[in-house]
Amino acid sequence: MAEGAEESRYAVSNPAVTRIRQVSDSGIQHTRHRYTSWTPGAQLLFWVVLVTIGAIVALVASWYIWGYFADLREEPTVRTTAALTTTGGIGGIVFLTVRFRTQAMSEDEREERRWSTIYELLASPDQFRRATGVHQLASLADSRPTLYRQRAVDALCEYLRVGHSDDGVVEQLITDTIRERFTLDSEVSWHTCNLVLSGTRFSRPVDFSNCEFRGVVDFSDAHFCREVSFHASRFQLAANFNRCKFDKHADFSDDHFLHEAHFEDSVFSDYTSFEASNFDSDTFFGSEQIEGAEPTITFFGTTIFSMCHFKGEAWFGPSQEDEAGQDSDVSYSRTTAFFAESNFQGACFIRSSHFSQAHFYGRSSFDPRRKPGDRFKGDNRTHFHERADFEGARFLGENTNFDHAVFLRPPSFKDAVSRGELSFYHSSPLFKPAFVGAIGPIEIAEDAQGEQMVKWTDGSGHGNRGR
Repeated sequence: MAEGAEESRYAVSNPAVTRIRQVSDSGIQHTRHRYTSWTPGAQLLFWVVLVTIGAIVALVASWYIWGYFADLREEPTVRTTAALTTTGGIGGIVFLTVRFRTQAMSEDEREERRWSTIYELLASPDQFRRATGVHQLASLADSRPTLYRQRAVDALCEYLRVGHSDDGVVEQLITDTIRERFTLDSEVSWHTCNLVLSGTRFSRPVDFSNCEFRGVVDFSDAHFCREVSFHASRFQLAANFNRCKFDKHADFSDDHFLHEAHFEDSVFSDYTSFEASNFDSDTFFGSEQIEGAEPTITFFGTTIFSMCHFKGEAWFGPSQEDEAGQDSDVSYSRTTAFFAESNFQGACFIRSSHFSQAHFYGRSSFDPRRKPGDRFKGDNRTHFHERADFEGARFLGENTNFDHAVFLRPPSFKDAVSRGELSFYHSSPLFKPAFVGAIGPIEIAEDAQGEQMVKWTDGSGHGNRGR
């Protein structure tokens, strides 16, 4: 009794369990009310009256049908037998229908009792019983996926959103359970379910690698306190990672975003990799900036975008007034600041790339992706197919490298600032108007071998030029 009373008090005081009940039950109210909106006595009376009226109507109708259409008016005994037989057959059908509905009601009540048991387990102060509740919840969803799969996912997500900070073991179990059923080779698939984990604080490492998300994916305002991996995952709808905090290593390498990818106002505090990811639609990074203030840092650690393929517009900076109606249909006001090294080696920008007003505090690499000693390959170059906008960008690191970069349209470095070496060795031919307003005089010439040479000298007399 004491243990039961303790669990009851825990269930009342546990906001996670209350919210799980609300979220889970809201999705199936129509199913529950379909059978239980009346009391059992009222349902029984209703069916008795309905069957009695139906039997009388069927008997009278059968009497007239057999009399007038089968020409049995002169044979009352045969006519009566046929009418009663027909009524009995109809009654049998009604009986089977009522039996089926009764069985359906019984199964539904039994499943609801299972849900109640799961809620009680999740409400337990004992960690082992809460873990058992997670296992039973997943098992129930797998047994009747059409009816309970999304409901189970919503319950697991809600438990994570409002779960206890000291519940790390159950948190890890839930994230592992979700990943197992979202992986590409999962035997039991939850791929089509919506995954809404907005505002969740993850105290344990999160591994959603090799997953396929066909439904809504919402991690907005989430806080990842440990390492997180979405390596080799696939997002079929828009991926929402707005305002996220990544305290440790964040791995989004080899991902495929088939729709928009949103990372607005997110902060990456450690090493971050989007290496070899594909963005089929527009991609958004950066934070709102306060005029006259230092920019908000987006990426604090080394950031890798090498070999990425941007089929939509890549937004790392705000849109410019002269772009209206030309390259972009989007009005964007955020900009990105890279505190450490930023690597875009071998990236391909099919549509416009926006780096206006971006701040590069460390080394910036837009040269080919290759290791020391590797031979140069043309497909490893960084390609800009449409406008490359670096207007007002700040290159504040020791080296910014655009060697071998391919610009299919003139880039813009208007009002840009560079404190270190700026190299365009073997890049596509540049145009002087692209550098109008840049800090320091610009000289574009050819060296003795006929190669392009860019000399960009700031006010201190320090030279920046193509090697």
